[in-house]
Amino acid sequence: LARPAAVSALPILALSPLLLKSSSWSKRIRVASLGLLLPSALLSTWVLRNYRATGLATLSTTGAVNIYVTAAREVLSAAHGTSLAATSPALASVLKIPADSAVAKCPGVCGCDELYDLAMCNVTADPTLSRSMLQRANSVLWRHPVESVLLTLDGFIRLCIWPHIPGVPDVLPNTQSTLSEWRLKPSLVDFAVWLTTAFEIGVLFLIWAGVAKAVRQGFDVGARSDGAILIWSLLGVGLLLLLPPSLLFYNWQTRYRCLAIPFLAIVAATGWFRGAWSGQASVYTSDSRANTSALRRS
Repeated sequence: LARPAAVSALPILALSPLLLKSSSWSKRIRVASLGLLLPSALLSTWVLRNYRATGLATLSTTGAVNIYVTAAREVLSAAHGTSLAATSPALASVLKIPADSAVAKCPGVCGCDELYDLAMCNVTADPTLSRSMLQRANSVLWRHPVESVLLTLDGFIRLCIWPHIPGVPDVLPNTQSTLSEWRLKPSLVDFAVWLTTAFEIGVLFLIWAGVAKAVRQGFDVGARSDGAILIWSLLGVGLLLLLPPSLLFYNWQTRYRCLAIPFLAIVAATGWFRGAWSGQASVYTSDSRANTSALRRS
């Protein structure tokens, strides 16, 4: 419920047991059914509650606000070559509560973006507005597919490798600023900030280098082996969890990759530690294959 985007990864986690060859079909079907039905039964009650309140079968009543205010606005700004501020009035026209209302008194406002606070204020007063916001946002994305794909790809790459620097915005909207403009004055606190950033860069490198090694080892042991299928499933979940917030990157920063990191870290660990393959990787190295073939011929 904290990250509704995780629902997109549920089919991979639930259905991957069907591909495992070491178990019978009856056992695979039972495990996959439990993995799919139990979470679905738990989440369906919340989806039903939101559907009755907003008319949308969704886990998050604010999801439509995020897509409308961030994704649609970014796409329109890129398609028309205008600033985000210039695009905001067109999106605000669908809202019922005027901009001069007491937005600050509405719950859920962040105080960082006028259009976002205005949209949240409207949805709080009338949850059914979520449906019209989502419909209009989807129409914007469909009318500008090139900009939508390019912004999503850009956000996806940034979420994969962009480090977070405490005290420095992950994205500097509507400016030509660079990180050189955000140089911190020498101090013990600033040294700790950059040390933390260097640590995150190192962790990201270890994760993606380990993922690359795991993919290579997966093909070495056989792309359709049980061990490789588990790695493909975990990697697919990790990448899929990065995809939904990619188009929102310019508003929500790198914190949205936190959900994908555990899955990617497990895959990376199997790449760095060959023993994680339970001996499969060492058995199927080139030298071992040659020795095994010689023994069979003899």
